Amino acid sequence: AIEDAVRLAKGMTRKHDMFRTGFSGAKVVVKADHPDLSAVERKQLMEDVAEALHAFEGGLYTGCDLNTGDGDMDHLVEATGEKFVLAGRNSRVDTNVATASSVIGSVLGVVEAMEGTRDLSSLTFTVQGCGKVGSTVAKELVRLGAKKVQTCDLFAAAAEIQG
Repeated sequence: AIEDAVRLAKGMTRKHDMFRTGFSGAKVVVKADHPDLSAVERKQLMEDVAEALHAFEGGLYTGCDLNTGDGDMDHLVEATGEKFVLAGRNSRVDTNVATASSVIGSVLGVVEAMEGTRDLSSLTFTVQGCGKVGSTVAKELVRLGAKKVQTCDLFAAAAEIQG
């Protein structure tokens, strides 16, 4: 888990550098002794995460990511006193759509650099991971006219994207 967190944090740093957000990368990884995440008491888990965030005194912010959802973010916002959480809670901005938009912008930039056009009609894409961000990316690639969009996810039903 630690190696994966470091790899993901480095990727986040590159993303923040590219978009000049002023942030760098980090990942919060929580070890759970339960093989079934549905058995974990989520509110207590988010209170534990909030305690870690407070220890960094503003040096670390987090948001919704893999294996967390809106309910978790609500608990975390409450437990941190509305500090250190960039989850788009009570916001008109859907952070998942915003993230998907940055992915699509990157795809279009690469296609334009490589092909000299933003036309996707001759290109096939594979979207691995079809949660809130990945499913939005897949749908947008279809809308933009990609020749083919293949999807895959650990949960087969999540990969069933219309279009």
